[in-house]
Amino acid sequence: MKYEAKPFATSLYSTDYKLNDEISSHSKPSIDSDKGFRLLKKMFIFFSINLFDTEDSKFKKIRNMLRLASLMHIYIIYLVLVEIRSYSRLNTPIGLNISLSSGTIIVVILRIILLKQATLVRKTLKTSYEMLYTISKNKNPSVLPSIYYRFAICFIVSLLFIVIFIFDTCSKASIHIYQDYFFFGWIPNYNDPIAKHSFNVLASIMECMEVITLYVFPSLALILCSYQFSIIYELNKAVARRIKNSSSLKNAMEEYLTLYADVEFVMKASERAISSIVFFVYAYILSCLFQVTGALVTLFLSKAFISKNLILFSCCMLLLFGGVASFLSLSVQTARINHSALLVRRKVFALLSKTKGEKVDFGALYVLLLIADNYPKQVVVTGWGFFPLDGHFVLKAVGGIITYAVIMIQISSY
Repeated sequence: MKYEAKPFATSLYSTDYKLNDEISSHSKPSIDSDKGFRLLKKMFIFFSINLFDTEDSKFKKIRNMLRLASLMHIYIIYLVLVEIRSYSRLNTPIGLNISLSSGTIIVVILRIILLKQATLVRKTLKTSYEMLYTISKNKNPSVLPSIYYRFAICFIVSLLFIVIFIFDTCSKASIHIYQDYFFFGWIPNYNDPIAKHSFNVLASIMECMEVITLYVFPSLALILCSYQFSIIYELNKAVARRIKNSSSLKNAMEEYLTLYADVEFVMKASERAISSIVFFVYAYILSCLFQVTGALVTLFLSKAFISKNLILFSCCMLLLFGGVASFLSLSVQTARINHSALLVRRKVFALLSKTKGEKVDFGALYVLLLIADNYPKQVVVTGWGFFPLDGHFVLKAVGGIITYAVIMIQISSY
């Protein structure tokens, strides 16, 4: 049984990602009509990542903005140089330096991947969205409910880091540390009050920009992955509804085989475009969770931390909560995809269980059972192909963080 023989599946494998002719050109929706995706595209422009369609008339309006945003490349290089200089002065082992700067390294890798795969990501999102429209027969499919609260978490976490910076620069010594960090060891002459004030403001702006670059950008990458996962989840639910509402067994079998080929194509395209991004987003979140957990253990074991470090301790607790919330939100999305695929399999099995009194081709029935049983294995999200992202992965990661915290407490107690 060849999926390529189906006209709808064949049209999806064409180079221009065209859908079946059942969608007329004037009525076919576009992912650009979704409010959540429009907001996401505009925010990525700030980081010089273009998810706009270059053939769209609106692209001409943001072209100059995109050129200006390309200065972000220079700023990223500057941050990397600043961090290399900072850790090289500590005389610590290179392994520890890499561990401390893992967040920056992952952000740089994420930028490279998104710059390289921006067109592929956009085409994959476009295809998935149009497929959702076709299968669900919904004139305006939307995944907004799963998007906006992630934007809220993204900005709350960034604001907390800015609050920590403000709290940390209450003394003259800490201001000197930040200026030494950002200006490669050059401290301005503090006899001039104008120069003093100007460099204090400049150091604050540089720190805020660093927070936006190192924490908002990975959060946007997380939202991008979550957006695609929401579409796949709704796609599986639509397939289950189509099978359940089929008028006859024959129609259900033919429809399922066609839909299976379509969803399989969407999953392969999604894995090719998104899986590497998902892998490094998870790596970034886990890196932040380990570092914040270590900071909390250090604060908790320090003397008189309640009186001196209460604000810092509270911010770290909120950051830990934000990191865990981000990790769990993405993990729940991947788990929901797996559960929705299992729902499709159950619907097919339930349909086939009603065929006892009907004349059926048992050879075709056997093939359909095999395909239905294989469906959840095909519709699964992986981290760059290394491991499936399911409930087992979540439990292992949470267990690793708890184990790390316990080890830190045991070491610090000696």
